[in-house]
Amino acid sequence: MATVVRVDREKDSDGDTTYRAVFSYTTPGNQEFIYTQTSSSNPAAWEVGEQVRIVYDKENPGDAIVLSFFEAFGMIIILAIISCVLLIVGGGHYFANKLFESVSG
Repeated sequence: MATVVRVDREKDSDGDTTYRAVFSYTTPGNQEFIYTQTSSSNPAAWEVGEQVRIVYDKENPGDAIVLSFFEAFGMIIILAIISCVLLIVGGGHYFANKLFESVSG
């Protein structure tokens, strides 16, 4: 488990304020690590003192992610959406070619 120790304010490219949480967690070997959330949000997704489940590599405990749906699976979802779009475009092109070949010849 990790605890939110602070929430940093940042300005995005539009000048709007966004918030990025900073977490502290301790490994079973009593090593303390700080993890800064990779994404920011508005409004703030976390409050100071809040507890959250975090996962990290046992070989490299500083390499961690918050176990939330988007932090864990966000990139997979984005890539899957892009793949589906490309499959639809590619499939449409393929079937359009087959249709034009059958009509013209």
